[in-house]
Amino acid sequence: MQRILGSLGFLGLVGFLAMVNVTVANSDERQVTGVLTQQEQDALKPEDVARLLRVGNQRFVSGTLTSRDHSAQVREAAGGQFPKAIVL
Repeated sequence: MQRILGSLGFLGLVGFLAMVNVTVANSDERQVTGVLTQQEQDALKPEDVARLLRVGNQRFVSGTLTSRDHSAQVREAAGGQFPKAIVL
């Protein structure tokens, strides 16, 4: 049962990460600045989303950390969520 919950927790994290916006101050410093808006979601093309997911995976594999304020992101997303992608 713990393994199943771990997988569901991971999928929830993936879904949450797909909703956030990331800005880059320099190549070593990443800061999450907010959640994706409906207008930003509407402007995304499938190839953009695929590229963003690949880039994010490369950051994960290389161990690059991203600074974020989880509490602020949860509060901002409470009114509505507009994810870049849904991973099944």
